[in-house]
Amino acid sequence: MALVDVVVVSYNSRAHLRACIEPLANLEDVNVIVVDNASIDRSVEAVADLPVTAIPLEENRGFAYGCNVGWRAGEAPYVLFLNPDGRLDR
Repeated sequence: MALVDVVVVSYNSRAHLRACIEPLANLEDVNVIVVDNASIDRSVEAVADLPVTAIPLEENRGFAYGCNVGWRAGEAPYVLFLNPDGRLDR
């Protein structure tokens, strides 16, 4: 089990999403969960080849709703909510 679930709520964030997630996707203790709020730019396709859990929503019910969907999908004892335009350095 991962130590941290990283939840990224995306809405038309294709231009930023891969750069946000790629450095985290293969870390041993990290599980990345992408919740897509009904984007029309096919954001999830930008990370389809990465080991992430993608949850496409059929309608945009807001950022907080997406966060709740994401943390409920994880199992780690810690959760990091990360905006899709955010970056983490090691």
